[in-house]
Amino acid sequence: MSKRASRIETERKLVEAVGDLLAEDGFSAVGVNAVCARAGVNKALIYRYYGGLDGLLQAYGESGDFWPSVDEVTGPINDFVQLTGAERVRRFVPAYVAALERRPRTLAILAWETVTRNALTAHLETVRETWSMALGERLSIPGPESDPQPPVDLPAIGAIISATTHYLLLRARHIRIYGGLNLQSKADRDRWVEMLVQMVLAVVEPPR
Repeated sequence: MSKRASRIETERKLVEAVGDLLAEDGFSAVGVNAVCARAGVNKALIYRYYGGLDGLLQAYGESGDFWPSVDEVTGPINDFVQLTGAERVRRFVPAYVAALERRPRTLAILAWETVTRNALTAHLETVRETWSMALGERLSIPGPESDPQPPVDLPAIGAIISATTHYLLLRARHIRIYGGLNLQSKADRDRWVEMLVQMVLAVVEPPR
C-alpha cells in the first residue's frame, strides 16, 4: 500500500472511530486515547494529520457520514434553480428527512447534544450552521420569472423544519406512538412529512 493510500485508510478509521464513540457513549467518551484505541492506530497520527482532537472532530463533522451535502437534499444546483418555490419545498423537506434517516449515528449524536455542551459539540454545531447558510443561499436563488415568491423568513422556516425532523426522528428511536402517530411506521412517517410540507407551502405560496 502506498503512503497516500495508507494515510487515506488511517484517516477513514479515525473518522469512523469518532462517529462510533460519539453515537455510542456521547461526547465525554471522545478523547485521543479512546479514538486511537477504537481505530487501532498510533495517537501521534491524530496530531500529524489533524493537529489534534478538535481538527479530527471537525473532519468528522464535515464528512458525508455525519451530515448530508446541500446537493443531497436539493439535487444539483442547475436543476434546483429551475424549480418553483412549491417544487423546491416538495423536494427539500422529504429529502432532508430521508438524509437523516440514513444516518442513525448522526441521530444518536444529536440526542447526546441535547444533554451535553462543550468544545466538541460546538465544532459540530459550527459545521451545521455553515451548512445551513449554504443551503439558505441556494434556497434564496430566484426561480423562474413566472413564479414570483413572497418574502419569507428562511432561517425561521429552516429552524422549524429541522427541529420537527430531529425531534420526531429521535423519538422514533425509542418509542412507537407519539401524538397518535406510529413513528416507526413508514405510512405515518409520510403523513407528518407531508404535513410539514403543507405547513411550509402555506408560507411560501399563500392563497392569492
